[in-house]
Amino acid sequence: MNVKPPLLMALKFNELIDVDVNKFLNMLSVSISLDLSEKRRVFDSMPTLSLFQVNSLMNVFKDEQSQLKLLNKDHPEDVIKLIGQSRNDWDLLQQLYQLPAFTVPKYLSKVSGKFQPSKNIHQREPLLPRFSPSELVSIASKHIIGQSHAVKILASALYYHDFQAKKRASSKVLAENQQFRQAPILLSGGSGSGKTHILTTLTKLMDIPTVIVDASTIVPAGIVGLSISSIGKRIIDNVNGDINKARFSIVVLDEFDKLLSNQSGQGVLSQLLTLLGGTAPIFLDSDKERDSNVQYPKQLDCNKVLFILAGSFSLQTQQATKKGIGFCTNPTKESTVNQAFLAETDLSPELRGRIGKTITLNSANNAELKRIFYQSPTSPFISINQQLGLIGCKLNIREKTLMKLLNNSQCKMLGARGLFQQFLALPNLEKILFDAPNKQGKAFFI
Repeated sequence: MNVKPPLLMALKFNELIDVDVNKFLNMLSVSISLDLSEKRRVFDSMPTLSLFQVNSLMNVFKDEQSQLKLLNKDHPEDVIKLIGQSRNDWDLLQQLYQLPAFTVPKYLSKVSGKFQPSKNIHQREPLLPRFSPSELVSIASKHIIGQSHAVKILASALYYHDFQAKKRASSKVLAENQQFRQAPILLSGGSGSGKTHILTTLTKLMDIPTVIVDASTIVPAGIVGLSISSIGKRIIDNVNGDINKARFSIVVLDEFDKLLSNQSGQGVLSQLLTLLGGTAPIFLDSDKERDSNVQYPKQLDCNKVLFILAGSFSLQTQQATKKGIGFCTNPTKESTVNQAFLAETDLSPELRGRIGKTITLNSANNAELKRIFYQSPTSPFISINQQLGLIGCKLNIREKTLMKLLNNSQCKMLGARGLFQQFLALPNLEKILFDAPNKQGKAFFI
C-alpha cells in the first residue's frame, strides 16, 4: 500500500524580496542564536518580512558564523556541540516544513561525521506518529503558554490514537490486545483560556485529521440545520474522501456545555449517546443532500474516532455556586469540572459514563497573559508588528498601558481573548497604522 507523506509547508518570501530562499535557509539552519521556536517564528513570518529585515537577519547569521569560526580554533568541541543542537532542531523542523538538507559549515567539514541525525526522529518507522509525547510537549511549549498539565495529557492521548491509526494504514495487523478505543475526553476552561488554540496546535503538529464543530449549533434529527449526519459528511470531506483516515479522525465538539442548558440540546445529547460510546455509526445524509463529486458510504464507523468535548461550563459553575455544591461553595475558587461536578448538571448518567479523562484548564495569571501577548502567534501585537515590519517600523507597548489592559474587567473575564480585544480597541492604534507608511523605519510607542 502506497501511503503519501504528510504535506509539508513550503517557505518563500513575498514576491518583492529578491533573495535566494535556500541560501537564507541554509544560513538559518546553523544559527545558534535562534532556538527552535524562534526559527519557526521566522519561517511563519517569511511572507511578511521586509527586505531590510531579511538582510538584517543574514548579517546576523554571517557575524555569528565568523565568531564560531574563531571559537572553533580553540574550542572545537564546544562548537560541535552547538552546531549539533542546531542539527537536531533542523531534523524536527523538517517534519513540518519543506527545508533543504542541513549543511555543515565548511570549517567543520573534517568532523562532519559527528553531526548524525537524531535517532529518535530519523530511525523511527515512517508510519509511526510524527512526535513522541515528550517531543510534542517540547515543541508545543513554544506555542502554548502555561497549561503544561493539560498539554501532557492531550499529547499522550494523541500519540496513542495516531499510533493505532498509522499501524492500520500500513496494513499491519494489530493483536487483539493492541486494539483499543479511547473514551471521549472532556476539556473545560473559561473563555479565552486557550481550549481551541491548544487542540488545533497539537493536532496540526501531529498531522491528525481534526474537525471542530460548534455543538451549540447541532439540531435534533428531523430539524433543518447541522445534524449529526452532517458532521459525518464533514469528517469525510476533511480527509478528501479517505474513509480509513475518517475513521481515525478527531472530532472536537466545542461549546459542548451549551447543550445542557436547553431542551433542544437535551435531544441532541440523547442522539450523541451511542455515538460517543462507539456503539453506533454515523448514518450519512440522503443522496439528494450529498455532493455529487464525492462517493460517501451509507454510514461511517466512529468506533475509533476520538471525541473531545470542550466548553467553559460557566453557567453550570454559577448554578453550582448558588446551590453551594462542594468545591463550588467558594465563588472565588476556580472550579474543577470532573465527574463529581458533572453529576450535579443535567448531563445524564449514561452520557457521563461514556466520558473518560476530564481536563480543566487554569485561568492565565498576569505573567502568563503577558507572555501570550508578546509571544503567542495568535496575538494581534505580533501580527501588527509583522505588518509594520513590511515598512521597517516597529510598535512598542508601554508597561503602564499593558498593565491597564491586564487589569481591565474584560481581560479578567475573557482571558487572552479579552486582552487582545482591549489592545485592538486602543485609540492610537489605528492612527499608528495609518501614519506609519509616511514614517518608515520609525519605532512607535503606545
